[in-house]
Amino acid sequence: MEFKELVIKNFRNIEDLELSLNPRINVFVGQNGHGKTNLLEALYLLTRGQSFRPAVTENFINYNSKNNPGLIKTNILDGEKENRIQLKLGLKDKTFLLDEKKINTAHLTKRFPSVLFSPESLSAIKEGDEQRRRLLDEMIVLHQSQNALMIASFKKCLKTKNRLLKQQLKDPWPDAQFQNFLDAINQTFLKSAVDLTEARTKAINASHKYFINSVRDIFNNEKIESCIEYYISGERANDWKRDQIHHALKNRLLQLTRAEISSGVSLVGPQKHDVKFFLQGKDARYFSSQGQQRALILSFKISQIMYHYTVYKSYPILLLDDVMSELDADKRRKLVSLLEKIESQIFITTTDFQFSEEINKQNCSLYELCDGQVNRIC
Repeated sequence: MEFKELVIKNFRNIEDLELSLNPRINVFVGQNGHGKTNLLEALYLLTRGQSFRPAVTENFINYNSKNNPGLIKTNILDGEKENRIQLKLGLKDKTFLLDEKKINTAHLTKRFPSVLFSPESLSAIKEGDEQRRRLLDEMIVLHQSQNALMIASFKKCLKTKNRLLKQQLKDPWPDAQFQNFLDAINQTFLKSAVDLTEARTKAINASHKYFINSVRDIFNNEKIESCIEYYISGERANDWKRDQIHHALKNRLLQLTRAEISSGVSLVGPQKHDVKFFLQGKDARYFSSQGQQRALILSFKISQIMYHYTVYKSYPILLLDDVMSELDADKRRKLVSLLEKIESQIFITTTDFQFSEEINKQNCSLYELCDGQVNRIC
């Protein structure tokens, strides 16, 4: 699968761009603030239907062209079939078209998978558990696009439950009436919570061998030990079956019912679980250097790619947003070597011209960005 070309009009700081793309590696070089991330965001929107940055639709439109609609379009080769994807942007809405017919974002994700590497994702280990859960949820959505609906369903249940708990604090209902409502919500909430938790643990287990191999490749050490573990209420749950997950969450709900009512917020469920990365038997959040943490997340992303290939026999499109500057020279070379082995179309942004020398020029096109304008160097 590959983007053949990219057309952008009135998107972010890019007013008018038409670009032919390399089927293998495309490197975009430029200083910060000149539009590199905007270009990757446009590609991500065409494959995921949403941005990887906080944004409302109005913010997509070029600031100097608010009276004109925005447009992102591409021809994408999927096997032997060429498809035309368009994103039409207005101030209040956006419309996706596949071969001139409207399409929903779940279908886009299923048909045209992509994986994003970003500085934010590389910081996931040292940040809070929410960031690590988000990484895992991105993985399960890439693997099966309908998982996006499952995640949305869980979030809706969680929101409904929290609204009820907060309302009970402000304006209490009679205890019996409130308990009936809470029990009914908890039934739906519990099933949704078990669905999401099971999908997460299955994804970790299915991709784990690829993660271990990627860590050893990046660290160039066949003996280095690493693993990813999923925790529910402080207990390792990687190997739990569905009934074990259900039993644990149900018991925890019963134990913390009073605490949830008194605090006005849900205290049980996947929104409270943690994902931990271990290196040489130690929790990487506390015992690994920043460089080691970044290497573990890169390995996680690569395992996501390899897991996808094993299941579907095709590679997703790879988007790397300025991650090379986050790595030391040795790990950068290791990553480039790994990426060149993956038969996927790759898009890389960087501020470092020297980095481009590390890539095989036969498989690469180099572009320079300045104030939203793109010039092909080679």
